[in-house]
Amino acid sequence: MRLTTGVEHDNSAALLYVTLSGFSDEQTKRERPLHCIIFDIDGTLTQSTGFDAACFKEAVLEHMDVSFKDDWGEYAHVTDSGILNEIVVSHGLQQHEAELTRRVKASFIARIEAHLQKNPVREVPGANAFIAHLRDYEHVCLGIATGGWGETAIAKLNSAGIATKGLPLVSANDAISRVDIMNIALARVKQGNTVLEPNSNNVSITYFGDASWDKKACAELNWNLVVVGDRTKHHQRINDYHQVAALNEYLEFMRLQFG
Repeated sequence: MRLTTGVEHDNSAALLYVTLSGFSDEQTKRERPLHCIIFDIDGTLTQSTGFDAACFKEAVLEHMDVSFKDDWGEYAHVTDSGILNEIVVSHGLQQHEAELTRRVKASFIARIEAHLQKNPVREVPGANAFIAHLRDYEHVCLGIATGGWGETAIAKLNSAGIATKGLPLVSANDAISRVDIMNIALARVKQGNTVLEPNSNNVSITYFGDASWDKKACAELNWNLVVVGDRTKHHQRINDYHQVAALNEYLEFMRLQFG
């Protein structure tokens, strides 16, 4: 195997590119592990944590005359569907849950879209370029696992100009539990790979997230975690995706090299 590395510059950021060659047969290629890298969105790929929470609270209050905790970390499942479910159940409104969910979700989507129209969201610096480079590698498969609803997730990614077309995106539309969302995302990422047999366990998993609930979920799943930003203390942390030396250290097991 020959490993060729270098540095490509985009907006003054050092970015990864790697060329792997020298594999003479398909069996040798299949013996290499598949590296699954899964990203959260808010605070991880997009700078959208503040207004997202505000829009959610406003949407709930528009359709429900109730009080509720505004510290998301106090909820059993820190996802849009999980938080709303807990609010509904805590006020004995289960029989109206389907209709309340429909109304709150529609209001939330409308508020997010209106906000993005006036205030386009920005990417976490380097996020789009990092994803674009990783997509080129045969033994790296990417996906998105977010606790937000899918419609707003896509709106924020599009607003930030992050190209995720073709990547599995699993959201609060698919499950209430963050752990379930992440497991579904991993299954879809593995299903989409063309390198390993469907039932192969020769897989490494890394999750990029920003919050305490991401850290808790990764601990439960035994996934490698890289924290983005300064919201959560963790031994593997980056401020943004321009920190190539740190990324090289945290993804060293992938045998990719950063310049």
